[in-house]
Amino acid sequence: MYQIFKIVVYITVIPPLLFVAFVFIAAFIPSDPEPLEVVFKESCGVELPSGYVVIEREPSRGFAPQGVSYSEKGVVQVHLKDASDILKSLEINTDYKLLEGAFESFIVGKKLGICQVSTISGYVNYQYAVW
Repeated sequence: MYQIFKIVVYITVIPPLLFVAFVFIAAFIPSDPEPLEVVFKESCGVELPSGYVVIEREPSRGFAPQGVSYSEKGVVQVHLKDASDILKSLEINTDYKLLEGAFESFIVGKKLGICQVSTISGYVNYQYAVW
């Protein structure tokens, strides 16, 4: 009888406790954001030009039913010539589609990259999600 009770405890109590402990640890341990160069390349399809200035950057990690996710949105300012080059690259890249003023690249189940470029101010708004 004691062995049956022990098996029931191991099956019903221990796995949920381990899961809760894992989620608690993962949720409260801050992790470093992905390198900006990688995020920018994945969201805009081009290398981040030198001489950029980070205006805003909001990385976040999360848990979803399909697994761990990483998303980031932000704004960088580049030289006007670089902004124009980024815009031209996005216009000719067949992986990106122009939707509501921003270029979007979406691969189901893998990544979402959104890039909006202003050639007047040199601001590049980007969003990136991978799961």
